[in-house]
Amino acid sequence: MTKPLATKYVIYARRSTDADEKQQRSLGDQISECKKLAQRLKLKVIGAPIVEKLSAQKPGARPEFERMMKMIDKCEINGIISWHPDRLSRNMIDGGRVIHMVDDGKLLDMQFCSYTFINDASGKMLLGITFALSKHYSDKLSQDVKRGMVESLAEGKSSGQYKPGYRRDDDTGLYFPDNKNFKLIQRAWKMKLDKETDSKIVEMLNNSGYKRVLKKKTPRTNKEQYMSESKISKMFGDSFYYGLLKQKDLEIDLFTIYDFKSIVTEEEFISIQKRRKNYLKEAVKHDFPFRGLVICNKCDHPRVAGASKGKNNTFLYYRCDNEDCEEKGKSIRAKEIINAITSILDEGFSLNGANKEKIEIGLKKALEESWVQAKFQYKSLSEQLKFKNRELFELTDSFLSYGSEYDKQEKQHYKNKKELLLNRIKTLKTQLKKQQNNLEDTKVDLERTLNTLKKARESFEFGDASKKDKIAKLIFLNIYVEAGKVASIKAKEPFDELLNSTFLSSGGPGRT
Repeated sequence: MTKPLATKYVIYARRSTDADEKQQRSLGDQISECKKLAQRLKLKVIGAPIVEKLSAQKPGARPEFERMMKMIDKCEINGIISWHPDRLSRNMIDGGRVIHMVDDGKLLDMQFCSYTFINDASGKMLLGITFALSKHYSDKLSQDVKRGMVESLAEGKSSGQYKPGYRRDDDTGLYFPDNKNFKLIQRAWKMKLDKETDSKIVEMLNNSGYKRVLKKKTPRTNKEQYMSESKISKMFGDSFYYGLLKQKDLEIDLFTIYDFKSIVTEEEFISIQKRRKNYLKEAVKHDFPFRGLVICNKCDHPRVAGASKGKNNTFLYYRCDNEDCEEKGKSIRAKEIINAITSILDEGFSLNGANKEKIEIGLKKALEESWVQAKFQYKSLSEQLKFKNRELFELTDSFLSYGSEYDKQEKQHYKNKKELLLNRIKTLKTQLKKQQNNLEDTKVDLERTLNTLKKARESFEFGDASKKDKIAKLIFLNIYVEAGKVASIKAKEPFDELLNSTFLSSGGPGRT
């Protein structure tokens, strides 16, 4: 029997970046297309469209999304119209909440302009896969948006990030000295060049009247923000202050665009970076597995991932940082979670012919979309590397031709600039290699992907941290932990049916 469609729909639109002017048009386009879809399908829309302007990357950070979920919970609406599932969620927790509403029968239908959802076991499985891909590519941009960002950066315009000591012109997007703070920030950089400590510099700034007045006051922020050691450490590592604006792995020399007023020279900036490396470890971005999946069983808050060094090796852990939780400060080792998941996967999947065709169609579409996105990112990095290699060639060629005429200062400038270029080229090559691996991972044939599901246990046990993370986020919704052990694990629909595990379908305690 065909399940009934919803009787009360709401339109939900969400912007994806901070580029206000472009996103106003984008939001308008989303709403317009959703209205056309509702009219074509003769869907009853309740109230005005719900418009979200905050990011969906972190759970619980969108007030309009929360309002919509409450409307569904109160049965005020039972259907959603949106552009694509990634408008609803780019994190596993909110995605799981949407699927849970479908399971409870409170959310009967979802209609998308660029995606087809069917409210059955296969449809929910494909939706879960789509949410997982949205999480993995949370920073993805269409080629048009990407091109627009590159063009804006080429004009010296940023996406709006605040730079202490400067104000950003709302009309042009360019940075100009802030009359109130610019001289204080100049003084801060001079103190840094004189080898003063960050704590002393922060104290000087705040005692001298430095403060940032926020344009918009929200419950989560103060109206005025003062300088802190973490903020000033970030500032002292920002090449913007000598005129090189970086954004999304792109960069532009601001002096070639307009009369930019820098605070330090490139040589001064480099000298500070060399000193900072003597007492600061190079920042490392850890790709911890299971981010967003591990939940504290006591307070229902996501656990924070971290790494700790033991006597002989380093181990991963997941700690509760909720001040009001009795588990605060307590952690569970990653190996406990891995053992629990491995135990569940021991019994394998049941992929029968009843829903295999639908799964294949949706999975193929998702894989193709992922490959296109990965290919574009690879091409972008390739172009940047090509540009930097050409810049290095021109610099070296100029030195070979005229280097004998350089004075000591000019030779040092050449040496510093060459070092910068070589470091940037090295970084780009590393990023390019990583993106090439992503490209190879996403361009896989359908049968291989289905075989991965069938052999999930083997792939999970012998795969690296990235492979373990992908498999876990594809199959599982939440992993609840307490007292250093796995308390329970909930699989996504319809994996709880496909998995040959009685404890999953009954929602019983996890096994370790």
